Amino acid sequence: MLNEAFATGDPLKLMQLFGITAQTAMRYVGAACPERTAKLPR
Repeated sequence: MLNEAFATGDPLKLMQLFGITAQTAMRYVGAACPERTAKLPR
């Protein structure tokens, strides 16, 4: 899954391919492509 996240950076594709939740898909995309995920201010 992580390799696919590196390749695409698309959480929706990960959800469709692997049947995972949105939260899990976003964790993989966040790990693979941190520049694509926005950090919320604390």
